[in-house]
Amino acid sequence: TTVTVNALPTATITTTTPTTFCQGGSVVLSANTGTGLTYQWRNGTTNIASATNATYTANSSGNYNVVVTSVNCSATSTSTTVTVNALPTA
Repeated sequence: TTVTVNALPTATITTTTPTTFCQGGSVVLSANTGTGLTYQWRNGTTNIASATNATYTANSSGNYNVVVTSVNCSATSTSTTVTVNALPTA
């Protein structure tokens, strides 16, 4: 009998712009990429419907994380907090 132990994938989030912005803005959250990886983005513990790409554009406040899966093994990133500030009254 052969037993194979698969390594856990890495799950990290990076951004190139600030995660705090005014209403109407957004930030692109990027997960690490690699061959055979699949993704599920979440806001808190709730899966975001159809958010299964390596990037996700967040336009509302929340604590976002991504579950990265490879060969039936998965890892969850630490949360990235996105803050959307209300527009001031003119």
